[in-house]
Amino acid sequence: MTGESAGVLPGPSWLKSHRPGERWSDGYTANTSIGQGYVLTSPLQMAMVAATLANGGLSYEPRLIHRVLDEKGEDARDPDTGQLVAPREPKVRADLRRHGISGEQIEAVREGLRRVVAEGTGRRAQIKDASVAGKTGTAQFWRGDIPDNHTWFIAFAPYEAPRLAICVLVQGAKSGGGVSAPIAQRILEQGLALERGDDPGVVALSPAIGSFAPIVAVDYKNVPASGPATAAPATAPAKIPVGIPVPFDAVADPETADGLEAPPRATAADPPRPRAPDIRPAADARGQVRQR
Repeated sequence: MTGESAGVLPGPSWLKSHRPGERWSDGYTANTSIGQGYVLTSPLQMAMVAATLANGGLSYEPRLIHRVLDEKGEDARDPDTGQLVAPREPKVRADLRRHGISGEQIEAVREGLRRVVAEGTGRRAQIKDASVAGKTGTAQFWRGDIPDNHTWFIAFAPYEAPRLAICVLVQGAKSGGGVSAPIAQRILEQGLALERGDDPGVVALSPAIGSFAPIVAVDYKNVPASGPATAAPATAPAKIPVGIPVPFDAVADPETADGLEAPPRATAADPPRPRAPDIRPAADARGQVRQR
């Protein structure tokens, strides 16, 4: 695709060229290892992370087009080379095992992802008759004092013989475990059902009413396949439609409650942080830049 961004996975050399006033430290290493700091990625890239781990370290090039047909309904070929316009064989981008990562290390990560769903913050992504491996993520994106998170969940399933790898990103939500994981559960359930020959039904949905209210949780229980998901406090017996304002702390979620992925924000009582000088080079009348 044209215009695709490579993202940012920072290291000492990246920081030196992009933030010369900062020095790489163990804290930067720790922050980068959990996807925080200057890390920048897209949902497609994170879906590829899930797929690469599902494949035991083998990364394939993602494609949006499966086949290109000509007017006869046959696979279209390039008139000059005779090659298929959309080759059937997948293209391997990289093999982690050839870059110093052992099979044992990859399996350790895979097992950790399985345990996240089996007993950790991704429990709401569990499905029947298949083991799911995944990881939740909650990146704070507060607007001043207004709570706002980018919540993530990546997953692959079934664990033993993976067929699907996905990434769910929900902006303006409370946690990856409470919002993104249930959506992933729904996708995995119906996606695997399609391979079994089941038809979940394709129906028109009523338009969603947007708002700036944070989504506390997503709940598909007792909701028809064609109905909307609901967001509600854990203690509320009635479901609250997505978009209804709900206090941000109405649901106790282990992902945010223990401060592992979304630490408490600074309050007005905290001392202000010193600001770095914002003086930049100015251009003269001829457009030349001189230091001032």
